[in-house]
Amino acid sequence: MAARGPWLALRVGDRFDRLPWRDTFAQAPALGELAEDLRERYDYTEDLLQDAFLAAYKVKPELRDQADMAASRLVNHQVVTAMMAFPEFAELRRETVGDPFAAAMAVLAVAGQLRELLERTKQARDRAEQAENAQREAAKAVQRAIRLSEAADLAVDQAVEEARDCLALPAPVASPAAG
Repeated sequence: MAARGPWLALRVGDRFDRLPWRDTFAQAPALGELAEDLRERYDYTEDLLQDAFLAAYKVKPELRDQADMAASRLVNHQVVTAMMAFPEFAELRRETVGDPFAAAMAVLAVAGQLRELLERTKQARDRAEQAENAQREAAKAVQRAIRLSEAADLAVDQAVEEARDCLALPAPVASPAAG
């Protein structure tokens, strides 16, 4: 199921915070289907759904600082942060706080928005990955240029040495001309 600690965007106090999620996830096949559907395209979706559930269920859901999160789950943090800002989600929370089945229904109700947010973050991740690849290729090109420059410097140094050696040789003695 979902991991603990820095894997979740919301702070989880103890096992009693996680227990309603586990029980509800096990009893609500629609949550499992949603997790399976999202898992086909995105990573760590059960953790995301647990965060969404806890955001709907807890009286005072508290977002973890991004610096305290596992880097692999930062996308989930962004999605949960955006989801919690939805006016519709705030309205849903009036009915879901403390009620695990209502919280599960809230997660299912915002599934379309979660997909949309995940798709946006996927596009951003893809662009970031492209930029990272371009940066990596640029760094390789700089390294190649440095190696070529060093090779050229070495060739110039060798040519200068050869020229000095040639200049240091005594001039050939001219033989007297027969006359």
